[in-house]
Amino acid sequence: MPQTQNVDNPPAHNGLDARTDTFLPHWGWFRRNLHALCKRSRLFNHLISSIEMRADREEAISLPQYIGLCPTGQCNAQCEFCSVTVQRTGIIKRQIALENIERFLEPSLNTVWMYGIEGNGEPTLYKRFDDLVALLTGRSAKAYLITNGSRLSNADIPLLLKLENINFSLNAATADTHNKVMKLEGFDAITSLIRDIVQARGDARAPKISASFVVTNDNILEVSDFLRLCDSDLGVDEIFIRPLSELANEAGTVEDLRGLVPLERDLKEMISRVNAGLSENKIKKRVFFDSSTFRSYRAEVEAQNDGEALEAGQMETEIKLPSKNRWQIDSPGVEISWPSVNKVVVRWEGPPGPYLLRSYSIPCKAGQTVLLPVNCQVRSGILGIGILSGKTAGWIKTFEFKKGETLDVLEFDTGHDSQIRIVLYSNGADNLDAEVDWIDAIQKESSDPAFETGKTQDGRMTFHRIKRFFFGTTRYYCQKPWADLGNFSVDGRVDVCCIATGASQTEYSLGNFINDDFQSIWNGEQMRNFRRTVNSGKQLPPCERCPLHFAYQGPLLDPQWFTDGLGARIFPNASQGSFAGQIRKSMLSPVKALIHMVFFRGFR
Repeated sequence: MPQTQNVDNPPAHNGLDARTDTFLPHWGWFRRNLHALCKRSRLFNHLISSIEMRADREEAISLPQYIGLCPTGQCNAQCEFCSVTVQRTGIIKRQIALENIERFLEPSLNTVWMYGIEGNGEPTLYKRFDDLVALLTGRSAKAYLITNGSRLSNADIPLLLKLENINFSLNAATADTHNKVMKLEGFDAITSLIRDIVQARGDARAPKISASFVVTNDNILEVSDFLRLCDSDLGVDEIFIRPLSELANEAGTVEDLRGLVPLERDLKEMISRVNAGLSENKIKKRVFFDSSTFRSYRAEVEAQNDGEALEAGQMETEIKLPSKNRWQIDSPGVEISWPSVNKVVVRWEGPPGPYLLRSYSIPCKAGQTVLLPVNCQVRSGILGIGILSGKTAGWIKTFEFKKGETLDVLEFDTGHDSQIRIVLYSNGADNLDAEVDWIDAIQKESSDPAFETGKTQDGRMTFHRIKRFFFGTTRYYCQKPWADLGNFSVDGRVDVCCIATGASQTEYSLGNFINDDFQSIWNGEQMRNFRRTVNSGKQLPPCERCPLHFAYQGPLLDPQWFTDGLGARIFPNASQGSFAGQIRKSMLSPVKALIHMVFFRGFR
């Protein structure tokens, strides 16, 4: 990582210039000319990018279409849920020189459709914010802004109207909750500004105004009120209800034990209320809400009197273990696979002792004798299974399985614990190779009935069922490594994404745009690794917990974008629910079906 003095004084040998093809000497004549055409035409570049994504190409001929700029590491809010403030390393509370931003944009000057002025801090704190907006919008591209809105006023409205999208991070429906969640004053002033921007925009198509809400334990009871506020009062165009991003280490996701994580029962109730509101068309504005991405929650046991439970005697009971996405890998280098819902394979070539695989917290009742049937097949080494106390983090009981196949029942007492965790570890000198069959103890995945997305406003779930009937199971795509290039550090570091935290941040860094040339970032080893894994069954740790990894951008990458673009040309001023709006919907339905079959077959 470069020294911070490079932020304002980049080296003279900086390789970020427009001559990107000079870094590709091994490319043949056809690919070099294809690359040259991509540099000259946004539309052609977009077409090639969409083909490369579908072909899983690791080395891209096309160039970035979306670039996220993080001009400052400073922020006046203190949101506990923010991925920047949680296990985030290398944050520099400074601002990047505008000249460095200009240099960073130069190679993809003619290919970028949209610039993002976003994360790593509050972008409106940037001292040259006005110049930055002018730079981005003056190059025949569009720009969006993500802001908490606290630094803006009505005097900024003319500047803001030059943008394509403005997203306000509100995360609350009331001033008290806004202050509690974001540690920020001025909720009423921010909401008033949103109304004024919507009014100043009038009938113009842009900027599109949206508001977002990250669900935590502190604001979960206000989700429905937030939807009503945005829909009927603020007049925004789009509403985003987003999950709390999961935490991770270099091996994968880890259990988030913070108090801001919502309880499972509250999350289920919230999802049910939102789905009901959307299915009944109570919210007229477009809502982005996918319940399957809400994976961070705290399991909870029913309240009880521990003393009475213990006096009642040791009652035998069974427990349900978490689904596979709620187990964390504790030792880098361990190989974990799930051949079926109830079976997990563990392979380890390191020393005995360290935790290899640990479950998230499992709710249980105190004073119970738990019976957990298990079938262990150990091919080499010795497998240890430990029951970990949720209160003391000490062992309640451990079990050992040697080479061979063993059908057994793990029997242990919960004592005063209302939560436990299960740990797999190696207990022998030989390499461990074992398979554990939990029989039928694994609970259903969070994407099953209680957490289903349900019917959305535009009927997309019904359409997908029909498409699945004709074409089989659809595939989820992530377009990011073929279309996006993000800058998330004022010292020049380009991260694989904004949720790469802790060790993941440096391990999966794409490079440094101040010191490295363009192609070493865009087609470097880490970006190629990103493209190779992102749509495979073995993703990078940041991808495994990404709440947006099924999001698309651009008409040839996003089915909804494509059809929305057509809809905007049919009765463009018709409101949803009006007679003209119903005609537009009827006209679009067969066209939409044909477009999906031709251009987006296999997409979600």
